[in-house]
Amino acid sequence: MKLFKNSLLAPRTTLGIGGQISRLYIPEKIEDVQQLIKQQSSPEPGLEIIGRGSNIVAPEGCWTRPVVLFDSSFSGWHFSENKLVVEAGAPLNRVAAAACRR
Repeated sequence: MKLFKNSLLAPRTTLGIGGQISRLYIPEKIEDVQQLIKQQSSPEPGLEIIGRGSNIVAPEGCWTRPVVLFDSSFSGWHFSENKLVVEAGAPLNRVAAAACRR
């Protein structure tokens, strides 16, 4: 898992806006996500969960809550019977195209 301290969110969003994040986690495998959840002993401060950072309007101020950003490590999707199962970092345009083809 990657951890960035005092990182700017703006370069990680398609709209290019977003302030400083005290702790930015980018998990690389499901075990990283499980570890983050286990570390949260109480609801506060909690985790801010962001997909790939597309279509997000984020405040320019400082984010004191830890942020989890899912990137291409979680970009898969598959069909399970009549359901489309999508990971948090999957590109919406590709998922929509796959759903339309199905």
